[in-house]
Amino acid sequence: MGVISARSGGFMDAKRNAAERAVDYIHDGMIVGLGTGSTAYWAIQKLGSRVQEGLNIKAIATSIQSEELAKKLGIPIITFSEINEIDITIDGADEVIIGHVAEILMLWENYDYE
Repeated sequence: MGVISARSGGFMDAKRNAAERAVDYIHDGMIVGLGTGSTAYWAIQKLGSRVQEGLNIKAIATSIQSEELAKKLGIPIITFSEINEIDITIDGADEVIIGHVAEILMLWENYDYE
């Protein structure tokens, strides 16, 4: 099986687009998990803009780096002890093993988003 790596050229725009599109699924009242890394960075940036526009969410970060960026952008941060579940988490995959992509897409398509 081959490996597709985000570090090989041409993926940064795709990662940014994917992150920004993922933020479109977030709506008022959600608890949002914030991943770490370049894809999460773009998601947090877009989420910060939406919060400034009036989106009412709470977030929990997987790293100090993501938490600090979120706070800087006005995203309310909570702790794990304050919640029972997370509605959605945005993070990136820097490596995908070819052959498992179909499995990932099937899981994505069959996930109940309601």
